[in-house]
Amino acid sequence: MKLLSDRLHTLKFDLLASLVVFLVALPLCLGIAVASGATPLAGLISGVIGGLVVAPLGGNWLQVSGPANGLIVIVLLINQQYGAAALGPIVLAAGIVQLAAAALRWGKLFRALPPATIQGMMAGFAVIIFSWQFHVMLDDPIRGSTLENLLYIPHAAWAALVHQDGSHRAAAIGVLTIVVLLGWKHVVPARLAFVPASLVAVMLATLVAASSSLPVARIELPESFSGAIQLLDPAALLQLREWPKLQFALIIAFLASAETLLSAAAIERLHPPCRTHYNRELAAQGIGNILC
Repeated sequence: MKLLSDRLHTLKFDLLASLVVFLVALPLCLGIAVASGATPLAGLISGVIGGLVVAPLGGNWLQVSGPANGLIVIVLLINQQYGAAALGPIVLAAGIVQLAAAALRWGKLFRALPPATIQGMMAGFAVIIFSWQFHVMLDDPIRGSTLENLLYIPHAAWAALVHQDGSHRAAAIGVLTIVVLLGWKHVVPARLAFVPASLVAVMLATLVAASSSLPVARIELPESFSGAIQLLDPAALLQLREWPKLQFALIIAFLASAETLLSAAAIERLHPPCRTHYNRELAAQGIGNILC
């Protein structure tokens, strides 16, 4: 009876923690998917698989799995170069590589990677993402390369401020979102501190855009989610005979594994009682990518 009582006592805390994770994950899953050139539904499905499949199978009970922001650039390049039809086979192959690495017990090898290496790589990705998403925020067309996007930022900002060709409205919504993201923790009442800033920012910006009927670009959702889900065509796996696509699969497997396992190592340092089973976590990530 005491065990049942203890579980009921902790259940309310577990439910609250689950709600917080859901509120944080929802806008992130949508945002990462759209920034990667995928559909919003793909982001939601990835989040569901991360929560229902990867989490129970994983090797760290404090780890939260879902779409990875460190892979935005790679996935976007795949979508731009080969189309969405190639993404499924490439991610499937990446999952198989992760499973093979777990079977060979290579999980702990990622601990030998200097965190500065991964952080530097992520910083480079951040510059690329910024160069693209700044133009998206202004409803301005994205140029062909990162350098072009960076060089055209002053021109796009000046056009939004001076010419007011419509992009200033999109810019206002973007600035509002950023302000809420940065300022929420400074103004939120203590009883609402569990509500993530990202969710508040997205909801407020959406409400303002919808209520004022601003002519800004919007995310298009399918009429039927069931009709939008497409199973992988076995014939599509033949694409993996092409070395560039297989190379992308290896890159995704490496980056996803490194980001996950380095995060797990960081959790261990912050919360020593939580020990990570690295190969189990690596296998769970592989299964998740195969299902996605």
